[in-house]
Amino acid sequence: MDFRQRRGEGRLRLQAAVRQLRLFGRARDGVTAIEFTLLIIPFLLIVFSIIETGMNFTARQVLWNATQNVARQIQTGQVRGSDLTQTRIQTMLCDQIQFMVKTGCEGLSFNLGTYSGFASVPTREILTDKGYLSRTGITGTNGTSTINQLNVLYRWPVLTNILYMTDSADAESGTMPLFSTLTWQNEPFPN
Repeated sequence: MDFRQRRGEGRLRLQAAVRQLRLFGRARDGVTAIEFTLLIIPFLLIVFSIIETGMNFTARQVLWNATQNVARQIQTGQVRGSDLTQTRIQTMLCDQIQFMVKTGCEGLSFNLGTYSGFASVPTREILTDKGYLSRTGITGTNGTSTINQLNVLYRWPVLTNILYMTDSADAESGTMPLFSTLTWQNEPFPN
């Protein structure tokens, strides 16, 4: 084989390689599958984050309504005296949010305090740095015309919201604190 023949074969190989590259660039076999695999992960993250945010909002609203309902029963004197126990309030709150939480309301905590005036009601340091209530249970004697504050906290399990979990003190526990507070003055109900 002489030099010209080898040169011609080399040129043919180069032309064949260029032709194959062009055909590869025009080929559409498998493009949909590749595009799907590239786009499905961010798409599902967005969809599940939207669902998680909607569920979180609904849970916050349910917790707020439960806090209002329990506070209203205390405010009007329907629950008072020996009926006003930590177990009773926990049960009342749990009954109202039961459909969205695990049985037994694991992760639910509250604090009910009675204060001498609205100025003495705490507005800071209700929660710790870790997102837990700084005090739990019932403090003070709740009675007619008293100033009260009910703080309710539920540790909501986060399932898919990766953006929240990356920049949160609660990332280790996999929960998000849902918090509701209400301050009121009791009605002057008869003792």
